[in-house]
Amino acid sequence: MQVPPAPCNLIHSFDLQARFSDYDAFHHVNNNAYLQYFDLGKVLFLQDMSGHEFEPADLSAVIVNISLNFYHPTRIGEAVSVRSGVKHLGDRAFTIYQQVVSTHNGEVKATAETVLAGFDIRTQAGAPLQPWLRECLERALATPAKY
Repeated sequence: MQVPPAPCNLIHSFDLQARFSDYDAFHHVNNNAYLQYFDLGKVLFLQDMSGHEFEPADLSAVIVNISLNFYHPTRIGEAVSVRSGVKHLGDRAFTIYQQVVSTHNGEVKATAETVLAGFDIRTQAGAPLQPWLRECLERALATPAKY
């Protein structure tokens, strides 16, 4: 399967350190491990874009959908990074697009689109996005692609 072009500017990257438990009997990163890679990528991306660390409750957003595509296996010892960008920003939700790529040759291993929606932890109901989060996402949308 051919990897489609990124649907947004990829502006954040971090090098990933795979753990022994990430690998399966085929000596590949197990598909389940990618969810954790993308999750960590989202947190680091949003922290870097906002300029501060935050607790999960501070984010005031919950995942409502994740779509993953797998293109090439990541093998034991292969160095990879997670790249992230904002694909869409609405009033109450946003979409982050991510890739796991080989740091050696740029081969895309997997992609993910995650839709997150504003959430009020007190009322346990949907809510508009927090102003600091909206500002962070708008800044990300305005940033030229780096990868």
